Amino acid sequence: MQRVVQPDEFEAWYKTEDFPDFFLPTGRMVFTVDALAHALFVTGKAPQDQAVYGWTSVYEWLHRVALIPAYIRRAPTGRLTRSDLARDLDRSEKVALSYTLGQAMTGVFRQQTVSVRFLMHVDRYAARFGIRFAANTRKRADLFGERQTGGWVVAEAKGRSGNIDDELKGTMRAQKRTIRSIGGTPPALAYACAAHFPQYKGVPDHLKLHAVDPRRQSLKPSTSQ
Repeated sequence: MQRVVQPDEFEAWYKTEDFPDFFLPTGRMVFTVDALAHALFVTGKAPQDQAVYGWTSVYEWLHRVALIPAYIRRAPTGRLTRSDLARDLDRSEKVALSYTLGQAMTGVFRQQTVSVRFLMHVDRYAARFGIRFAANTRKRADLFGERQTGGWVVAEAKGRSGNIDDELKGTMRAQKRTIRSIGGTPPALAYACAAHFPQYKGVPDHLKLHAVDPRRQSLKPSTSQ
């Protein structure tokens, strides 16, 4: 029996595609408002860099946390939907919001499902961690981190204000494969996540997460699952 979502919690359902059998094809994530705020701020940063800029980092935290009351609403079931303000943004603003939510929800997914301690931006930390890329690659995966049970993980994050399609899934699969090694070691897991607000017959639904295509051959179950 599923536990009841509390008033300070959100609920989001995810679907996995081409994952090994020990991952459920569909699942439910329950997380607090504070957990989402935390993911909005820390996803992409190494722990030692989260407050490296002093008061400037504080203002960044305020900016990112403010996205929740500005753009997110909680349905009676606990599911996430967009505020009227979010629905009324222009296209470029919606893209920016979707990107940020996609990164944050990939952060929530990594903690609850794939047991990665934290995710760092590839562009920011590639040189520090000795990341090597596939040849002739213009687009790169977004994030990487280390699994609690060992091994490097690569994650591509997407966000959409509507449905996702096969073209987007193909793009996600290609980008998450662009990292060949981290510190001389091939990734143990490479997957991609898309956080989106699907529509049914033109009616927007609640936020969902679609995760695709890890590297089956080297993936082991996490003892914390």
